[in-house]
Amino acid sequence: MSKLGHYHYNKKQFILLGEDRDLYNFLMDSGFNPFTVYRWLLLEKVPEDIKYQLKENKLSQRKAISEAFKRKQETSETISLSVKQMGLTLIRGM
Repeated sequence: MSKLGHYHYNKKQFILLGEDRDLYNFLMDSGFNPFTVYRWLLLEKVPEDIKYQLKENKLSQRKAISEAFKRKQETSETISLSVKQMGLTLIRGM
């Protein structure tokens, strides 16, 4: 889907053949922008709390995808370090 979405705006740089071309033509005939469909599919992968913020209009689609990507890239080490820092902050605050 990524290839179709990017082809839609950069037709000089890509060539679509076979099933990709058929799917592109189907989307265009149905009145859908392939890049929009690609973004919808990306939004299906975001965590539930980000989906909730999207539904409440607290985040844009672009920011939601970006936030989900950042979370995916976090390693367990950075997560454990941030949990440790939050715990120490809570204890200091008591």
